[in-house]
Amino acid sequence: MAKKPTVSTITSGHASITALNANYVALRDAFDNTVSRDGSSPNTMSANLDLNGNAITNVSTITDATGTDVVAAAATSATSAATSATLSGNYANKVDGAVTGSDFSSKAWAIGGTGITDTAGKGPAKDWAIETTGTVDGTNHSAKAWAVGGTGVTDTASAGAAKEWATKTSGTVDGSEFSAKYYATQAAASATTATAKVDEIEGFYLGAATSDPSTDLNGNALTSGDFYFNTSTNITRFFNEGSSSFVNGAAAGDAFEPAGNSLALAIALG
Repeated sequence: MAKKPTVSTITSGHASITALNANYVALRDAFDNTVSRDGSSPNTMSANLDLNGNAITNVSTITDATGTDVVAAAATSATSAATSATLSGNYANKVDGAVTGSDFSSKAWAIGGTGITDTAGKGPAKDWAIETTGTVDGTNHSAKAWAVGGTGVTDTASAGAAKEWATKTSGTVDGSEFSAKYYATQAAASATTATAKVDEIEGFYLGAATSDPSTDLNGNALTSGDFYFNTSTNITRFFNEGSSSFVNGAAAGDAFEPAGNSLALAIALG
């Protein structure tokens, strides 16, 4: 809208040239300060045009100082932005196949999707972490399966989970070998048996001494048949409960002495 010119009202006389000229100049200046619709000169802006929230309609082109059509450029940018937004969304969430070529979305690689789940050479991160119902990529099993067990790992030849190799005692882990706990349990049982045998032997074989002992090597009362080798006389002596005393056996080197000792030890060891 053009600026309103400042004109004076002529109230008397009809030949006031000064007043008339002043009004004409004001009108001329006002028109010169107006953007014309037909493009009459000067028709250029020297300040911003405030549309007060209104739209510019029926625009063919709007060019910038370089001659670039900013309307067309804006439309192209908007299309590119929309395309990029769609592509970005697909790379984030698409799970029904590849986004482009052989590239899949972050969601597909994370939790699975067509072309990733149960696919040779692939498999989502989630399956590599926790799947226990089979292989992840047709060949290999997940971290959880190798840790605690799963289909294709538990009771499988040349396999077995870490937990099973550590603690399983109900049978072999991989069809041929047992767990560490199983072997430890067996070793403990063997140690207990060995200790019992030692206690049994020490209950009748009293070792070597310079005089008759009063108890067996377990600290228990002597019983008939308990014996020891007397290093002072080089004679094996046997205890007799009837007389509560030791009697001589054979001297060292006699035929009876080693045979008798060997027989007694063989009986004790079973």
